[in-house]
Amino acid sequence: MNWKRALGLDILSEKYSYVSDSAVGYIAVEKSADSWVPTTCGYCSVGCGMHIGVKDGKAVSVRGNPDHPVNLGKLCPKGLAEHYTLSGQGRLTRPMLRAKPVSWDTALDTMVREFRRVQARHGPDAVGVISTGQLVTEEFYTLGKLVQLGLGTRNYDGNTTLCMASAVSGYKRSFGADGPPGA
Repeated sequence: MNWKRALGLDILSEKYSYVSDSAVGYIAVEKSADSWVPTTCGYCSVGCGMHIGVKDGKAVSVRGNPDHPVNLGKLCPKGLAEHYTLSGQGRLTRPMLRAKPVSWDTALDTMVREFRRVQARHGPDAVGVISTGQLVTEEFYTLGKLVQLGLGTRNYDGNTTLCMASAVSGYKRSFGADGPPGA
């Protein structure tokens, strides 16, 4: 047992020490970066600009990009925590097939083969795609064309139906309309 910690004399100064970062001012040592990499937040389709702080090849922090026209340096709580997802426990970094790592070529060939098998047996509309809300408009459009022309199916939802169903229900109950108030 650490008697200094038990008595409140050990304030964990190594763990909670700060350094001065030229980009952000005072920052915890564990979050100080060797370099800041500009990128776009991946949580939603707003497209906020951000900088990921990288130290020893790993993402350690994030800050909003003040020069980005969408968010002007501001980030929501999800965006502020995005660097945690890049090194999250259990995060996949390569394709898996039946719990075994495979190459991208194997994964994509298997996916194409299985989609074709299902469509050959049950028709083109036997497959569908439910997208994510994290795509921007151009990406939604491109994925929709891939689904329609590449897979030959009409079954595509850009996640708006699934995602917004609860929000629309809340809007209707709260405001009497299926959208938020305009002002």
